Amino acid sequence: MKYKLFISLGFVFLALGLFSSLYVSYLASPSTRTTLHISLPDHNINGSLLGHNIAEKVYYNISITGDRHVNLNISFYNDRDILIGGLYLEDASRNSSGWIILPESPYRVQAESTCATCRSRLDISLYYARFDRNVTDVLTLFGMFTSILGMSLLTGGLYEYLAKKKLEQKQNTKENTTEPGYTY
Repeated sequence: MKYKLFISLGFVFLALGLFSSLYVSYLASPSTRTTLHISLPDHNINGSLLGHNIAEKVYYNISITGDRHVNLNISFYNDRDILIGGLYLEDASRNSSGWIILPESPYRVQAESTCATCRSRLDISLYYARFDRNVTDVLTLFGMFTSILGMSLLTGGLYEYLAKKKLEQKQNTKENTTEPGYTY
């Protein structure tokens, strides 16, 4: 009967590992949004403070209305105000979107357009994840260890169940085979 406990605990630990991994995936998904608006030619620069604990992977969506073919520079800075990466669009003639992968976590962003004669409006939406890396690391390790423990318990319980069935099967075949009796 010990195998039932092992199998039950194995499923429980596997479920804990799965839910932990799904929660880490949820935390690391880009769920925070910052929008920057640029109206040319009057307001050609805009910025925003993103804060700490930002993921290095940022999704951008740029919508351009009015005159097309504008130049746009989006710069990302760390908390020491050092440029860590960015995006430059030259003669942007259509809406644009994609991913920017930065070498470290950004702290603030600045968007600037250099077109002095354009009459355009640029809406820049940035989507990113905000999470504490230490928490996600602990949850990832917890999910990994509980999954391994769950698989081990499940494997041990199934092995014990199969071994018990095999032993019972051998005992049943031994009892069913009778030795021929001697008649005098």
